[in-house]
Parts: sequence; C-alpha cells; structure tokens
Amino acid sequence: DSTSTAFDAWEWTANLGAPAALIAIAVFETFALTREDHSPQKEDLKWVRVLKRSCRLLLFSSFVLELVSIFVSTVLGSVLLGHGECAAKKIVGYTSPLGLLRHHHEFEYLTIQITFLQGLYNWLA
Repeated sequence: DSTSTAFDAWEWTANLGAPAALIAIAVFETFALTREDHSPQKEDLKWVRVLKRSCRLLLFSSFVLELVSIFVSTVLGSVLLGHGECAAKKIVGYTSPLGLLRHHHEFEYLTIQITFLQGLYNWLA
C-alpha cells in the first residue's frame, strides 16, 4: 500500500527528531555550564584562547546542526504525509520506504542523517 509506504518513510525521518532535540538541549546546557570556563581571558596563553574559542565554536555549530536536522525532518515528514493520493500515484512500485526516500527525497534524507551525526560529533569533541 502506497500510503503505508509513505508513512513508513516518514517514520524513518521522524525517528531522528527526538534524539536531535535531546542532543540540542544537552549542547545548550553544556554551553551554559561551561560559559565561564571556556571564555577566553586576557591572561590565558594564546593557544589556550584558541582552544577555548574552538570549543565554543564546536558547541555552537553542534546546536545549529541539530536544529537543522530537526527542521528538515519535520518539513520532510509534512511533505511525505501531506500529499495523500497525489503522492500515492508517484510512489507506486517502491517496495521499501528507503527506496522512496532515496528516489524522491535523497537530499533531505542525507541532510537529516549528516547534520544529526555531525552535530553529535561536534558535541562530543
């Protein structure tokens, strides 16, 4: 059934929304808790200031990447679930939700996956 294939494809994208939100909250909390420690001070050595700025940049980019992952997965879910019979005519012949995503929404699917993982890596760094 084409409707169930679209719904299953939506589940592939929606299942990263909650973990991305949790990571975004954790990144924000990490940034808030380490704000004093990671602020470059004039008495710090030059390489220490560079490392502190790099840490802040990684935390900020991690937060932004997780927000992008959440936003794109929400929009793609709306596209997949919002077309009804119009989309059902286009997806006939796909045997898996991943096949549907790879053929029609490959850029969005890759954006969700890559931004989620890169945001996670930046936070862990």
